[in-house]
Amino acid sequence: NENEAEDGRMRWKLLLLVFCFVLIVAADEANKRDSSIPSFALSNWQDMIMTWAKNRNVYKREPSRPAGPQSLRISADWTTSGLAHDTFAIEWNSERYTDINGWDGKNLLIPRKGEWVHRITHCRDDHTLPFEITRSIIMPPREPFYIVTYQIRNPSFSETARGKLLDLTTVDHPESSQMAWSYLNRYNHEYDLYMADLRKTGQFYYSTGAFQPVAQHQFGPSEGYESPLEQFKRSGSLTGREVFEGSHPTIGLLSEFTLYGGESAYFSFVRTLRVDWRPACDASVGALSQTAEHWKQQTARDYDAFLNKGVQPEGLTREAQQLYETSILALKNSHNPTVGTFVASFHPAYAFKVWSRDGLFSALIMSEAGYHEEALSFYRWMARAQLRGDGGFHTCYSWWNGEPIGFVEPQGDPNGAFLMGAYHAAVVHPSLPLDGLKDQVRRIENYFLNNRRYRGLVPPDYSIWEESSHPHTRKPLPLAYFTFTQSMAYGGLRAAAQLERKHWGDSWRAQQLDQRADELRRAINDNLWIESEGHYARSIWDNTKQIDARCDSSSLASVFLNVAPEDRRTRHIEAIRSNLTQRSYGLARYYDDPFFFDSQFNPGGHGLPGREVGARMPPWGVCTSFGAWAELTTGQQSVVDRRIGWLVEHSAYGQMPVGEAVDGVEGDFVWSSCPDLYEYAGVYVWTVLMKQGKAHRPDPMSW
Repeated sequence: NENEAEDGRMRWKLLLLVFCFVLIVAADEANKRDSSIPSFALSNWQDMIMTWAKNRNVYKREPSRPAGPQSLRISADWTTSGLAHDTFAIEWNSERYTDINGWDGKNLLIPRKGEWVHRITHCRDDHTLPFEITRSIIMPPREPFYIVTYQIRNPSFSETARGKLLDLTTVDHPESSQMAWSYLNRYNHEYDLYMADLRKTGQFYYSTGAFQPVAQHQFGPSEGYESPLEQFKRSGSLTGREVFEGSHPTIGLLSEFTLYGGESAYFSFVRTLRVDWRPACDASVGALSQTAEHWKQQTARDYDAFLNKGVQPEGLTREAQQLYETSILALKNSHNPTVGTFVASFHPAYAFKVWSRDGLFSALIMSEAGYHEEALSFYRWMARAQLRGDGGFHTCYSWWNGEPIGFVEPQGDPNGAFLMGAYHAAVVHPSLPLDGLKDQVRRIENYFLNNRRYRGLVPPDYSIWEESSHPHTRKPLPLAYFTFTQSMAYGGLRAAAQLERKHWGDSWRAQQLDQRADELRRAINDNLWIESEGHYARSIWDNTKQIDARCDSSSLASVFLNVAPEDRRTRHIEAIRSNLTQRSYGLARYYDDPFFFDSQFNPGGHGLPGREVGARMPPWGVCTSFGAWAELTTGQQSVVDRRIGWLVEHSAYGQMPVGEAVDGVEGDFVWSSCPDLYEYAGVYVWTVLMKQGKAHRPDPMSW
């Protein structure tokens, strides 16, 4: 009857709605799993660094730049970049795709190949591109160039495609009244080198060239009617202009292709930046005298050898092993090979700063993973780094030249971390002379010996989380005595005492340091432990001496640095778990933390576009690892396995390390600061190795 028929139709409609909902959820979950990190960097491990970024800093923002290499720097002057953009446009069966800011897709590092791969999946909102295109970049270790390779594939098995690839690079240079000169150099009538002389602007020589014949070329400005991109938009061709003098010259190289169904074409280009014409020519010709495949294989051998020389974890899942390898290589490429600094994040919004504390932990972790040269070069840089007027380290320094960069100060935790790092170097390299560190070590020792503050604590600061202003009102906050900073000072004092006693033979100074450590440990336990709540306080405000009783995961340092007596350790861990656990085994920074949600200082900006998480208290990788380190100290092995699994689960596409935080509601990683080199990559590596008994734990007295 009609009623039964209507009921049947309703059931089918409901089933269809349910089916569509399942598809939407599945697609949403797939997008989460496939989301990729917004920035990276490649170094040649000698004197060159290229930084790469997506087309925007925050996921919810509109594209503002081409995805791809954003800077190219060399050691002759790390502070200036010779490259502004490295991108492309394409023509496919007479239709041109020229929105260079719109290219987006999935990107990852293939660890055993050293290949950074960007698979273009869409252009802004257009997810129906008729072609498949992948851009991969290698920077062969110890070679003065990088190579970009395009793979363009015709996904149709029935239609032939004809097209053109426009390879575009825009030169960068310091603000100057002088113009850069760019031109075609037919070197020895054999190699076409497309060069830009930036010396008038205080920069160097840029050069690019193709591993295959180029159909057309054009030099011109980066914007406007005469630019290579605008010419390509109008006509699908280039003018052949061979000389251009002006600001930010752009070099366009046009290649043509015909692809039958399912076929692919490959186009490779070399980029270099050298101090003068001759080195730029030599680097370009040296690259072009071999095939791109030759350099790809050489890079793979070098990356494979680097990974193999380190400590090898055992029994990891495929995903966990890949995260381990990508994390090691992220740390390696975060190391400035001549200055010695470790950058905190590749994300451009974080301005390539070296957070002193983060860098020290990166160095210590690299050493624990078997890469000692990088760690030692960082300690040597710290030994000559400029100190604050009060005798402690600055919060931040430049990745490029090691000079201080203004940020929230003071932060006292790097002082203890430096002493721990110096002692760690002595433990790992007992025969290595460390006298080059001694003067700086003793300055920091004196800082602690001569600075007794409230009830024996070391000087107050702005904590590991760098909060000098209220996150909502923006009003200044007072300094405070944070459990984390005080515990780091305790670890540093113990480490320094061992260093003085065992390696520098000064037993009197060692005794002074041990006595100061004993005094500090008593002060922490007498003043920062809240017996009624069973955990250590976040801090004591310096101005009022009132306790900030909020649970803070950084206070777990009191456990893994052996400050807390045994009868307090488990209670403190349980309090942190019960107050800060997010997404099963992740830990937030502190109770009611608004950062990345409704803080006035969100890196993504104010309002909803800058809100990168769905609620307060997002979990952080470093906090989750602090939990694991404390649990290792108290023998809670099974929980540590789950925290390691959490870090793997919340890694990005290709098992890449992510940034500081993860959205506690949806599980997506926060773009800002991604990837974070110490606070995700580094802590994951160290936690895995500690869990397997292949690395020291953080407490220097156990070394």
